Amino acid sequence: MPDFWDPIATTLAAPAAHTETFETDPVAGFRRCRRIKLTLDVTEAAAVAGDTLDVIVDVDGIGAVHFAQVLGNGGAQKRVAFLEPGLPDDSDYDVTSDPAAGVVRPYVWGDALSVRATIAGGGGESFTFGVTAEAQV
Repeated sequence: MPDFWDPIATTLAAPAAHTETFETDPVAGFRRCRRIKLTLDVTEAAAVAGDTLDVIVDVDGIGAVHFAQVLGNGGAQKRVAFLEPGLPDDSDYDVTSDPAAGVVRPYVWGDALSVRATIAGGGGESFTFGVTAEAQV
C-alpha cells in the first residue's frame, strides 16, 4: 500500500475531444485516502465565447467540486481542486443541489468519484479535456 507521499493517480474522465454532455461511471476506492487532488486539464477550447463547459466531480453522487466554467474561446488551461475530510466547521450545508461554478466543497467525502460535464453552445462546440484524481493515503 502506498504511503502518504506516494499518490495514487486515477483517470476519472479520459482526455478526449468532447462535443456533448456526459457522465462517467463512478471510480471507487477513495474513502481510505487523506486528501484528493482533482485536476481538470483543458488542452483545447478554441471555438466561440458562447460555448461553455461545466465540469462537476461527484463524491458518492453528491456534487463536491464545480470547476470554474470554461468558455469556448478560453484556450488551454489547467485547474486543480482539493478534497480533504475532517475540515473543521460548525455549520451544516445543503448538498441537494450542485455547487456554483468555481466552488469546492472540501468536506464532502466518500468512496466513489465520478465526473459530469455539461457542454452547451450554439452548435459545433467542442472541448478537449480530461479529469484526473491523485489520492494520498
